Amino acid sequence: MTKRTIKNLMDEAASNLKVANVHMVYNENYYNLIPLKASDQLFLAINEDDFIFDGFRISRFRDVKEVHIKNDKCDEIIQSEGLLNKVYIPEINLANWQTVFEGLKDIGMNIIVEYETAEGEDDNFTIGKIERIYKGCLYMFYFDADGIWNTEPYRIPYNEVTSVTFDSRYINVFTKYIPQAPIA
Repeated sequence: MTKRTIKNLMDEAASNLKVANVHMVYNENYYNLIPLKASDQLFLAINEDDFIFDGFRISRFRDVKEVHIKNDKCDEIIQSEGLLNKVYIPEINLANWQTVFEGLKDIGMNIIVEYETAEGEDDNFTIGKIERIYKGCLYMFYFDADGIWNTEPYRIPYNEVTSVTFDSRYINVFTKYIPQAPIA
């Protein structure tokens, strides 16, 4: 699929608040997403999973290999359940990763930053709070699977970011059961 076709389909899904099956180069499975807005490089979408809107995802267009707008019984159920009435678009500038992270830092939530590859060998998953933002990288305090925060901020170069997730059930529930992030 061409980049233009992908962008057109994502724009169409966004203007009609439709679920799209978005196939990424680094995952053999597709994501069910409701695109909300986009820049030339990045797009913001709602994660949809079995009639539950589960947070927001920001991803790179260059990682999208295929898009299909759903038009099935699931759309009818989403409409009937009134889920689209609850949709809002977070105020995040999608110009580049730096502006995205500045907006997310202002929101103040814990986030997940991922680097995903088709091979899966160098993948990275970081969950935590943004500490500092620079032109080419950000620093985050992250916590592990036991909810223990690292003591020093972790450096993540923007060229090692494929997606960011925020306001998801996983992040929000985990956050309730851990102490506040350290302060640098």
